[in-house]
Amino acid sequence: MLTKKSIPVLLVTVIVTLMLSSGSIAETMVQESPLPSPTGEWYDICPSDEDCVYAPQSTYTPMPTYTPKPMPTCSPTRVCSTPTALPTGTPYPTSTPYPLQPGFQAQVIRGIWIQNTMNSNTARERVEAAAQLGANTVYVFVGSGSRTTFLNSQGIPSTDTLSATIQAAQKHGIRVYAAIPVKYFTRSGYGEQNLNGRYPGISENWLDFRNPAARKLIADLAVDIAQQYNVAGIVLDYIRYSRFWYPSSGLTPDDITSCVCETHDALAGTGVQLEASTISIYRDNTYGALDAYGQAWVDWLDRECIDRIQPMTYLDLSRLKARLAEWVATGHYPERITPILSPIRWDSDPNPKTASDWRSEIRFIRQSTDHLNVFDERHLGRHPLLADVLVKEWQP
Repeated sequence: MLTKKSIPVLLVTVIVTLMLSSGSIAETMVQESPLPSPTGEWYDICPSDEDCVYAPQSTYTPMPTYTPKPMPTCSPTRVCSTPTALPTGTPYPTSTPYPLQPGFQAQVIRGIWIQNTMNSNTARERVEAAAQLGANTVYVFVGSGSRTTFLNSQGIPSTDTLSATIQAAQKHGIRVYAAIPVKYFTRSGYGEQNLNGRYPGISENWLDFRNPAARKLIADLAVDIAQQYNVAGIVLDYIRYSRFWYPSSGLTPDDITSCVCETHDALAGTGVQLEASTISIYRDNTYGALDAYGQAWVDWLDRECIDRIQPMTYLDLSRLKARLAEWVATGHYPERITPILSPIRWDSDPNPKTASDWRSEIRFIRQSTDHLNVFDERHLGRHPLLADVLVKEWQP
């Protein structure tokens, strides 16, 4: 029996099926495989040049079928935790309301991720560049674990450049989302919560999501931002484990899910949305977000622990087509899933996509949704031809 909820999903499914079967859009879908590097090793997804490293592909051992751990039922609004108040005397930056028309949450998203905002002048330049590209939304990285770009109540050194970023964005009517790179908040001094050296095969700094104090730290940082700054939302980035050691670690997706849900609950009542950037593939024998990274992001959507997912879909059109079919099958596309495309395949790949390939990816997505995010402003700045393609393609 059709319901009001099922009709939109059915219509999108039919449209996407036609898109995938149309020979005029692209070639037949091919089976996905990891992208080899020039040295025969494998790339991992990484947020910046300095974070991207080569690593041998680990031997993959399929994990048992994932059964989500029941979450507590809270009433009346499902709030299971209380936001932590900031200490008395913490300065609050002043800002004015966004110059956006009412109902901006329903506006088409033309989003660009921007980095390197530790300096106020650089932050303003990045926002100006995004505005020139036609963005109405920017996603701004707000720290690295050792320092944040916002005032915080957790004792982490900070340089408040987020205020300058927001002020620059407001001049152009651009809404700002603060992106927290979760895995990096592992330093001692505000909690021992690092997986490094505590599990066989794990030799890199990574947040231990099993630790309640680690999860609370992320929730408290989100509340710090929501209470002090005029942001439209907060994005959890690197909210996952590494595929190079997770499948054999014995860790489970439940602790990451708990971190997401607890952060969402902490933000209740602030009016600030919670989103997450994720691996685009939900379940797959080599690159699955769930099996290889511990990201049960479809479960997050089903539980309403997250307002929107941004799957990173960087490789090529054939893989993008496969991913779109998976997103539609979740029942959450396009309302709560907005893909991130990129003019490059990986940060460590020096060769950008061709203008034709880049244009085809944008046009393919825009047949099913007008919402689109791009990673990131740096790459578009390095490749003006691809930036010009984006400006032309994502306009109405």
